[in-house]
Amino acid sequence: MKIKTRFTWHNTTKRFSAQPQKYFEPENLKDLQDIVLEAEAKGIRVRAVGSGHSFSDVALTNGYLVNPKKLNRQITIPPSWLSPDQRFRHKNLVYVEAGIKLQDFNKQMDVRGLCVENMGAVDEQTLAGAISTGTHGTGIDLPAMSGMVRSIVIVAKGGTIYRIEPSAGLFDPEKYNEPGIKLVQDDKWFNAALVSLGCLGIIYAYVVELKPMYWLEESKELTTWSALKPKLENDLAHFLRTDSEGNPIRALSILVNPYPNKDGTHSCLINRHREVAEPQKHRSWNERFRNLVSITLGGVFPFSYLFYRGTRVLNARFPGQMPGLIERSLKLLNDKVFINKGHKVMYAGAEYIKLKAFDAEYAFDVQTNTKGFIHSVEQVMAKAKALAEASQLFQTSPMGLRFVKASTASLTPESGRDVCYVDTPVLLGTKGANAILDAYQDIFIQNGGVPHWGKVNNRFEGKQKLLKQHYTQLAEWEAVFHELNPNGTFSNNFSDRFGLGKLVYSEKSLEV
Repeated sequence: MKIKTRFTWHNTTKRFSAQPQKYFEPENLKDLQDIVLEAEAKGIRVRAVGSGHSFSDVALTNGYLVNPKKLNRQITIPPSWLSPDQRFRHKNLVYVEAGIKLQDFNKQMDVRGLCVENMGAVDEQTLAGAISTGTHGTGIDLPAMSGMVRSIVIVAKGGTIYRIEPSAGLFDPEKYNEPGIKLVQDDKWFNAALVSLGCLGIIYAYVVELKPMYWLEESKELTTWSALKPKLENDLAHFLRTDSEGNPIRALSILVNPYPNKDGTHSCLINRHREVAEPQKHRSWNERFRNLVSITLGGVFPFSYLFYRGTRVLNARFPGQMPGLIERSLKLLNDKVFINKGHKVMYAGAEYIKLKAFDAEYAFDVQTNTKGFIHSVEQVMAKAKALAEASQLFQTSPMGLRFVKASTASLTPESGRDVCYVDTPVLLGTKGANAILDAYQDIFIQNGGVPHWGKVNNRFEGKQKLLKQHYTQLAEWEAVFHELNPNGTFSNNFSDRFGLGKLVYSEKSLEV
């Protein structure tokens, strides 16, 4: 195991850095145990970090920092360990170490004829990093990435290794015999561990359930907010599941220009995914590849670099040109059709650009707060106009809307509710970027939005009442927190800022 004592870690955007007392690159499960035991013996906090893709300070620590990048292997599942009713799913179950990057995982699963059910727009994250911070894709009938997890192996207090599963677990307690690992089959433990922000221990591995490889057709439609809004208000369920001709679709996302055109309309780009049979004939160029703009934004160097640098220069010297640039980008992104394997279509590209950007993203309950996200979009439009006129501050990207199915995970924004995520990215170097995102976050909070843990999130701090209101399973999560992390070994400044582990638990202690 490689250990460094003089090391500075940065996240991908280099907005956050840490200088841990020790930086570890473990190579096996025992290494993780040794790190935890040493940290506990010295009273030092320990934090696992993935690829650093998060735009928040969730990975920062002044204690021990663990990079699991060498924990990237697949592990064989003995079928005899599985519960009898789970064995038929064996071919779709994958036991894999949690430090593997999604891009590598997807390639390996492609060879096996398997595919993730959903994923975010990029694949630079580690599996544990993506799942633990609540990474999602889009599709109102599709879960976030945590929805594919069936079993979690985690190193917690005292170096104890737990395999955590739902009460109706994957493995047969009578036959499961993995050395040194304690099997816990409990819904509350499992729901707490799914999205835990690293606060319950260091995740070693997952068993995930994938889908047999499937193909998707991506089509895009350019419209206006005024034409789109009635569909969102009056027939959301139907709109999210069918295309303009009434054919069923799998998923939908929307890009919105926050700035108006000359006629006062706001352009929107609707992106739909439809599951199709594997093409049996030669596909045309348009079907096989996204257009040149998508390829450029997707990270083909040097085009993506030139686009990024050009946008930054434009924003700095001629900020008034930003609305027009966003408008032209939406029009140029309007591909007719793109057909490929599931993970290749869900990967939206823009890798280089996303590494040079950061964003705030909030989830809105589409069942009990049906107009929360709609009001937020329109208020962001008004705020964008006001900031431009008053201070010459301009957003450098369109807003994004994505829809995600409710989850059983206790600490995810879609816990117990179907949601619409509203995303507001800005490029690094954008003039007044922090002020822009702060203003947008205030709007989201006023409309009942819940922040994505892995994105910019500095407005929920100190708002304990809102956390308790939005996370109805917080008491259960904190109970597990105090079982697995009683001494705060796996806490950090991020969890401390929000009081995670103390919001409900401390109140119960006072009552006693």
